[in-house]
Amino acid sequence: MLHQNDSAVLRAAKAKPDLVLWNQYGAPHPKAVKSIAEQLKRDEDSVYCALKFLKSVDAFNPAFDPRKPLKPEGFCDLVDRLNGNARPIDLPAVKKTSASQIVDKAITDHLTLIPQPEYETVHCPEGGHDLLVGKPQNFTKVELLALVEPLTNAMRELAPMFPDDSRVGWMNRVQATTDHLQKIIDGHQLEFSFAQLNLIAGAVIKDLHTIEGELQRHLPEIPPETEPEKTKPGLRVLKSSEVQPELIDWLWKDRIPLGKLTLFSGNPDVGKSLVSLDVAARLSCGRDFPDGKNTLGACDVLILAAEDDPADTIVPRLMTSGADLDRIHLLTGTNADKYQRGFALDSDVQLLREHLSQNPEIRLVIVDPISNYLGSTELNKETERFVNVSLLQVAHAACLSQRQHTNLCSKLAVALRCSVLKLFVCNVAP
Repeated sequence: MLHQNDSAVLRAAKAKPDLVLWNQYGAPHPKAVKSIAEQLKRDEDSVYCALKFLKSVDAFNPAFDPRKPLKPEGFCDLVDRLNGNARPIDLPAVKKTSASQIVDKAITDHLTLIPQPEYETVHCPEGGHDLLVGKPQNFTKVELLALVEPLTNAMRELAPMFPDDSRVGWMNRVQATTDHLQKIIDGHQLEFSFAQLNLIAGAVIKDLHTIEGELQRHLPEIPPETEPEKTKPGLRVLKSSEVQPELIDWLWKDRIPLGKLTLFSGNPDVGKSLVSLDVAARLSCGRDFPDGKNTLGACDVLILAAEDDPADTIVPRLMTSGADLDRIHLLTGTNADKYQRGFALDSDVQLLREHLSQNPEIRLVIVDPISNYLGSTELNKETERFVNVSLLQVAHAACLSQRQHTNLCSKLAVALRCSVLKLFVCNVAP
């Protein structure tokens, strides 16, 4: 049963058959809202909301009876909820088809294209406090078309999926929607508000769901995805006969293996960093090692150095060692989380893996010292395990990416530098 206020608005609207109730977007027309508000002596906002509600319950249908109770769709009576007597709602099973996947993707793409709202702080003189207010969002015609393009493309993709006897009719309906959208774009309005975007996109989405519902009768249902069975807790045991023996590949014969962790340890100021830069210099220009041949040839090097200054320490040492400076790169930080910050193993390992995958010419990564790149991880007994796991992930990522380039080695070498009560990463080579 309609509320008496809604009934009054309905009677007033029906009493003016010449009054245009809705605008081109399906919302209450401002002139109709103003006319009914003046007649009933109410504010325009309440009349606007009443008209929207009356349209949602199809109250302007000649067969609508305002004396009959309204059928709730998806809601329980508030009293029943408070008394704990609410009955569960039986929702019809949704049949997922290939059309459903197209519609879901189109709506997701549409929502992704909508820019995030911007806010500004406004001072309230009456209350003496600041308010966070959203800035108005306006869209040009080109921007509006780009935002609804995923939806219209989905409609064009769905229409040919109908059987031959009804395909033409649905394709004509899609064309009518497209033409209506084009009329809006071709109008005199130059900018569209966020509310108008919602109205236009909502109309297209409604047509999409209508087409999806009709296609459910013609397309086979996609079986629901079954969750994989959870693995029961237990031991994982491998027979030694199932292990395929492999030879060790070396970055530096008998000193730094590829695909494994190597530890550089020693007291402070004994030359651990200097040795790591010497190894980098030899790799950058393809020179042999002091006691063995360089089988990798000339390679690029990535250096993470937090304690030594590049200008007065790292680069001069590399120049003294005869390095090819064009092949040696210095990692200075990350652009993650929309701002610049230092590299951290606890959050940026994936970024390092992606960089190695995109730059297969990098064959050595120097991290010196590890304590400056732990992020939020504390230096304790768990640090060594954390470092080993993180850098092995980097090694395996480079290993996989290199296999796509047959002219390069397919494994990663990792060398760590250790000092008193500290762990330091010194060398990493893919």
